[in-house]
Amino acid sequence: MKGNVRLLTVVAGIVRVCGWGAMIAAALAVLAAMNAQGWQIPDDGAQPDQGLGSTLTPADHAYGHLLLLGPARPGYFSTPSTMPGALVEPLFITDPFEGSIAASSHGQQVIAAGLAGAIEQYFAPGSTP
Repeated sequence: MKGNVRLLTVVAGIVRVCGWGAMIAAALAVLAAMNAQGWQIPDDGAQPDQGLGSTLTPADHAYGHLLLLGPARPGYFSTPSTMPGALVEPLFITDPFEGSIAASSHGQQVIAAGLAGAIEQYFAPGSTP
């Protein structure tokens, strides 16, 4: 393993819509695709979005979720997404090794293929999202 290479998946209120299995399928597919290249990326697992990200106002801090994934909160955020989703961070580009993967067309293709495979799996006949 080089540097602080990690795969992190953040999940939030959308988990209620489609369950954990569907939420982490994309992360696992990307991880498998990257490790098939011999990159030895460890899995940091799925984490809730509470406390992640940055806040600009006291209201942001009180909400406590990533707006992209978080649940509705009256008076603050009334239109959350109801589609399945996960925020997958396959690389930390500030790490030189990971940055080199992200900057390469091969690395980008590997990550994109992993995500495409997860989407295909999610929509496959007989899957249970």
